[in-house]
Amino acid sequence: MAVAWRSSGTVASRSSDNTSALTVTQPAGHQAGDILILIAFSYHGAGAATINTPAGWTLISASAAWANSNTSKCAAFYKIAASSSEPSVSVSTATTSFMDCQISAFSGADGTTPIDANTSWVTSGASSTSFTCQAITTVTNNALLVYFICDNDGATYGTPPTGVTERAESGPTFTGFDFVVATKTKTPAGSESSGTYTKTTGPNGGIGIVVALAIAGGGGAAFVPQTLIIS
Repeated sequence: MAVAWRSSGTVASRSSDNTSALTVTQPAGHQAGDILILIAFSYHGAGAATINTPAGWTLISASAAWANSNTSKCAAFYKIAASSSEPSVSVSTATTSFMDCQISAFSGADGTTPIDANTSWVTSGASSTSFTCQAITTVTNNALLVYFICDNDGATYGTPPTGVTERAESGPTFTGFDFVVATKTKTPAGSESSGTYTKTTGPNGGIGIVVALAIAGGGGAAFVPQTLIIS
């Protein structure tokens, strides 16, 4: 069975500058064995707030601080769904900040080592009209490349790289960011070249990451959280 996007949930927003836990609901229709990926985005005027790893989740990658209209951080986490009725997730930050979060579900991924590979987080500054989604090298055949993009385009959405299919658009959030999820199956394993995410209205800020999910039985390689690249 191929790895496939199943659904993406509603974006939850902490619309005041504090440390209160934010409750994030699960995507509709998720099933036992699905890989759930949580994307969290925090921002604060005086300094970026580190996003704490929720109980029962595993960190894929956390960005360094980057400057948009405020100082921001992003993080991606995953867990394997134990049932079709996973509870909502409580997400918090180490210091005060605003925050947006979303969970997406994917079927058919390896239940032991689902993460084949991942890129670092890549950002675009406030003067950019596009940014480059990094190249990625997969280890297993038929891995699903998942592009997660937080784009400060307001009420409009940008365009994923050529050959990548958009699956979900959400927003704008309280912070003015759109959440975009897009996918591409990588066959065979190997290097996937970088691609351009083009903003619709820009120039404005954005951040993105590519995560490769290994097919069930494929045995993804151990991943190493990456550092931020500014473009």
